[in-house]
Amino acid sequence: MVLWAANIDRSKSRRQGRRNPKSLSVDSPRLGEIEAAAKSLSLGFISKPGASRPGLWWEKTGCLLVEKGSSTRIEILKSIAKQLAKERPSKKA
Repeated sequence: MVLWAANIDRSKSRRQGRRNPKSLSVDSPRLGEIEAAAKSLSLGFISKPGASRPGLWWEKTGCLLVEKGSSTRIEILKSIAKQLAKERPSKKA
């Protein structure tokens, strides 16, 4: 299954490709962060840097090709977003 950064980006709308609720999404995820989260979750994946979503062909954000296994796409996106939120330093002062 193909996972794009826009699928978990809080700043994107549902129409722009976000699949998680905003409460479970993160701000401006980068491909490297998503790769690290997928690796820490022990997901099998192949990274495609420089790939662009068909609807936004001018944005070369890259994507991950993830082995589906027994989890659904939404379950995988939620777990990656939660892992990213854990790994990012909090902005609370």
